[in-house]
Amino acid sequence: MSRALGRRCVGAALVLAGLALAYLAARMVLAGFAYQQAGVLLADWEKKGVPPHPRAAQLATQSARRAVDLAVSPNGRYVERLGVVLQWQHFQAPFGAAHVAPIRREARAAFRQATVLRPQWPDAWLSLAYSKLYLLELDAEFAAALARAAALGPWRAHVNAGVAEVGLLAWPSLDADGRELTLRAARRALEQSAWARKKVRTAAHHARKLEMLCGDAAMRPYLDCGR
Repeated sequence: MSRALGRRCVGAALVLAGLALAYLAARMVLAGFAYQQAGVLLADWEKKGVPPHPRAAQLATQSARRAVDLAVSPNGRYVERLGVVLQWQHFQAPFGAAHVAPIRREARAAFRQATVLRPQWPDAWLSLAYSKLYLLELDAEFAAALARAAALGPWRAHVNAGVAEVGLLAWPSLDADGRELTLRAARRALEQSAWARKKVRTAAHHARKLEMLCGDAAMRPYLDCGR
């Protein structure tokens, strides 16, 4: 092979490598944009506290799926957001409601994948526990997800409040260990922030467990039990 031909081959290889890098970079940018777009819509729903309009739900779902599909490698954050977008659409439907079970199962599948991709991230495990609660699948996987979330996020107020909420709402189905970790999470959440205190109190009220929590000396001062 002549030197000229060799230089041309090297040049062609560099051009192809540059094109490949440009393609991957473009995919990363587009995936990130879609992820943020879904997040903006999701934040609006969360702020309003109501299920989204069907058109907004469609747009958010499309954006979340696009982020997952465009990611150059499996991305746990993107997959988890897809699950949250799917689950939020019918969060006010009763637990175990048959008419929303398909989309809730899809959300559960996304959260399962997110726990595989980010096994040390407590929010993914908590989201999986929530999805199982919505489906009334209060089985070993549910208990393990709740325990994992509690173990990985004891310093995070929103994780403690979420573990407490899920545990209180699923209380009749929990074993002794599950009930104890629920109470520990509730104690931590009550100490960590006003937002977490409100969430725990609301969950306890809905689960008819407020009197039980008020019987705990460590929790009583935070719950306004005398009111």
